[in-house]
Amino acid sequence: MQIVDNFLNETRSDANQGKAAAAQPWVIQARVAGPADIVVYEYGVRLDTNCRAAATEQIDKARRLYNMLIGSIRTVHGQMNAWVLERAGPRAQVLHDQLAALEHEIATARTAADGEILRQLAPRRIALGTELNALLRPVRQAHRPDIRSLFFSRVGNTTVTLTYRLRCQAVEDGLGWATANAVLDSALLAWKKSLDLGRAPKFAVGDRKHQDSLSLQFTIKNGLPAERVFDGSNMEVHLTPPAAADRRAYGQFRFRLGLARDGVYATGTWQYHRPLPTGAHVSGAGLIRRRVADKDRWTLQLVLRLEVPIHIECEHPVDLAAVHFGWAAVEGGRRVATIARSADPAAVQTLVMPASIETDLTHCASLQRQRALAKTALLPHLRAPAIGGVDLPVPVRIELDSIAALPAQRVAIARIYRLQKALADTGRRWARLDTWVREDRKQWQAAVMLARRARGRRRDFYRCAALDLARQHRAVVMEPLDLMAASRAFIESTGRWSVFSHHARAGRVVVAIYELEQAIRWACARCGTAIFELKGLTTSTWLFAQGSV
Repeated sequence: MQIVDNFLNETRSDANQGKAAAAQPWVIQARVAGPADIVVYEYGVRLDTNCRAAATEQIDKARRLYNMLIGSIRTVHGQMNAWVLERAGPRAQVLHDQLAALEHEIATARTAADGEILRQLAPRRIALGTELNALLRPVRQAHRPDIRSLFFSRVGNTTVTLTYRLRCQAVEDGLGWATANAVLDSALLAWKKSLDLGRAPKFAVGDRKHQDSLSLQFTIKNGLPAERVFDGSNMEVHLTPPAAADRRAYGQFRFRLGLARDGVYATGTWQYHRPLPTGAHVSGAGLIRRRVADKDRWTLQLVLRLEVPIHIECEHPVDLAAVHFGWAAVEGGRRVATIARSADPAAVQTLVMPASIETDLTHCASLQRQRALAKTALLPHLRAPAIGGVDLPVPVRIELDSIAALPAQRVAIARIYRLQKALADTGRRWARLDTWVREDRKQWQAAVMLARRARGRRRDFYRCAALDLARQHRAVVMEPLDLMAASRAFIESTGRWSVFSHHARAGRVVVAIYELEQAIRWACARCGTAIFELKGLTTSTWLFAQGSV
């Protein structure tokens, strides 16, 4: 309940949410999937050296546009809160200031893992929030049209909004219009989700981003025919395929960067490992840059609309299956779902994720912990006298002092990498720091690649299991879980730690239930299997709320 950050959205406490769930009747909703006629083909590419700078420049422009959009949205958000607070009276302002101070105390206590202080502050926080919401609610209701016209009307994708004008300015500065549209949609989605969570959207931090994309859109009805991608008649994207598709077959490609007036393209080779479907139309294309360890990997994505939707002929020997999600360690792996086809408990089938996947992910987490411990051991020695004394450049000394003033958990490893590079650029070398960077890079690469292979095996396992499920049943009933409760280590309403232990919360990340759920939806769309969602307080929902799943 982020009251101070965004008190316009009224939120319910965890206790009230539990009561609402208990009172909610069973609801079975049919989720009719559309025809499986949209697919995404991805090909590995290698960019020529002379065009990498231009592609990186487009990505930097897209990142700047996103943060400019978020900055404008945060400004509107702050003005909106101040406007409502002003009309709620002086008592509301006093409560707001008290809540802000209390939020700071709670954040400090949470960082120190002081449970006693958290339990003392939680009732005060709820009392202040309840009183503040009681003052703000009539103001929101009375001035709802004014709030929409003064503030919400400034955020959107129409020509009269501030956010769209920022998008147009970015296009004038050379950013591709399709990429600008995608960035605007992403910022508006962040705004919508943040309002639901009761806070303002956050800026994107470049060091934390592992994927960027540049987009192309085709305005032709139903998309660009796939043949025009190969014959060179399209000036935005052109692919030269080899004689036959093979894992080691490579051709040339051209992808437009920015606006057509600039005439800048990304060129290189692409891996033609599978042919495009006959009669398909390309509705969009994307040049994707992914950060894998310390290297950039580029891929080319083509969004295809198929001439004939994918349909797998199945006999469907069983009428109905009920799928219950969860995660629990069992012999041979981790149980991620149970499938019931009748009321007989003995006939229940368990879906167990292979233990090797979790073993690799656990090993990856162990490598990351070793990196964190090595960083903590290095930081006390990261001082100006140990590196070069007073004759170091001023920016380097400032950075060293800033790192020394922060606790170890607040210093990112990437920051130490940048410091080592800055020292190397000035001709200063510290053997201990160079050795640490070299060893850390080895562990980093090993952890990233190990996790990548494990997640790939998990994805394949889920896809095969989902396809088998869809082939065997005419209809599938799923009970989606609200994973937000399992992600919380601290319960805001009580000031106590969650019933989910650290291992239970970590298991949620290991199994990636959402990925299994999406695999089942896609498989059912391909096989013509109906999907129903069951919402309400069932046995598994109650066990999940108690932390027993």
